[in-house]
Amino acid sequence: MAVACGPDFTVVQLQEGGVGAWGQGDWGQLGLESKEYHPLPVAVGGCEVFGGMPIVMVAAGSRHSAGVAADG
Repeated sequence: MAVACGPDFTVVQLQEGGVGAWGQGDWGQLGLESKEYHPLPVAVGGCEVFGGMPIVMVAAGSRHSAGVAADG
């Protein structure tokens, strides 16, 4: 499991290869359709969202987040 933090949000790579996120989403950095604040972790998606590949790494900046799939 990997965790990455921006100034007011967090993203996490889950053991099954999905991604979760919480915190401020006003720039779309949580990867959710909503740009609202989420105080608790929300599933961004599982492997089906990422072309069937598990996410193996997450990263975050001031207004963005990114994930790397197992196939690079």
